Amino acid sequence: MRNLMNEYLKTLYDQIGKAAFFMMNARQFTIDNEQNALEWTISGSSVSSVRVAYDFGEDLYSVAFMTQTLTHLSKVIIERVEVGELHATIERVTGLSLSIPQIRLAH
Repeated sequence: MRNLMNEYLKTLYDQIGKAAFFMMNARQFTIDNEQNALEWTISGSSVSSVRVAYDFGEDLYSVAFMTQTLTHLSKVIIERVEVGELHATIERVTGLSLSIPQIRLAH
């Protein structure tokens, strides 16, 4: 899949990270090289899919969350997201954790 991505999307994919995609149970990736956007479906949340688009002029992201039921489709878009806020933004809206907590053993 990475070989189909432009350089912006490869960077975005790496910034989100394989562990985060695993934690979201991300599937059905859609690559949009023209819009510098990556979309995927998730499970374990009321949100059914996430789309992140990169604006290289602003060096910011737009994150869209879609929720779909049998009779209704809704979309929430959060614009002007900095790279350091990507995980927190996705976690806040989906309710999913994107990282495995560090466990420290007492000595």
